[in-house]
Amino acid sequence: MRSSEDMEIRQKKDEYELPPLEQTGICPYCGAPIMGRKMFGGWVNVECECQRKIREEEERKEAERDRWLMIERNKRESSIPPRQRGCTLASFEEREGTGKALQAARRYIEVFAEMSSRGEGLLFSGPTGCGKTHLAAAIGNALLEDGRRVVFKRVTDLYYELRGSFDGGNSETDIITPCRQADLLILDDLGADAPTPWTRSVLQSLVDYRVNYYLPMVVTTNLRGEAALRGAVDSRTVDRLEGCCHRFVMAASSYRRIRHDG
Repeated sequence: MRSSEDMEIRQKKDEYELPPLEQTGICPYCGAPIMGRKMFGGWVNVECECQRKIREEEERKEAERDRWLMIERNKRESSIPPRQRGCTLASFEEREGTGKALQAARRYIEVFAEMSSRGEGLLFSGPTGCGKTHLAAAIGNALLEDGRRVVFKRVTDLYYELRGSFDGGNSETDIITPCRQADLLILDDLGADAPTPWTRSVLQSLVDYRVNYYLPMVVTTNLRGEAALRGAVDSRTVDRLEGCCHRFVMAASSYRRIRHDG
């Protein structure tokens, strides 16, 4: 009985053993022998070292190309305005009153993975022309280059798009879904335009969603006082933003006016 079982095991082992390696040719690149096994009615060759390197290099180039295509697609879909596409931290002109905000933007880019996992964002407030939008766009541009999905929305434009959904434009879902799904949502110039009750509720819902799912936001506003911001938006939305965004007041004068006066 035992010998019968042993014979069956040996037969199954023979069935699953690979055929011996045999030389099937010479590599045209390095001259090494090409070894293969006769299987499935043909020859299955084993890669030589140079063929493996060629394959790995082709795979690396394909991965780089796929990453480049993804980054370019993300840039197109980010809605960052042409004027802000070239904004970087290197091109930001630091002036008195902007140092802490610049330092925060630099650190945010460096540790985005860590801070975003906690849903932490930034809120820049200050007068027109102090560089808030530049810093926000610079963060967005840097993260886009890192392969992140970023959506930039001037809040006034967001309200306009939402109102346009009643006139045959993109639906509310088409407008809001990218804002929900982005790795980073940038809300520029919050409080610059008074919302209608409906657009206010949509913005509140968007902010609630991102806060609840630990999805970070970078926000800019000209309104430095909390009371002014609550009056322009609503207390609930401001409370949510204050709870997840580190706030930096940029006290610098308008860079645009300085250049003109100088």
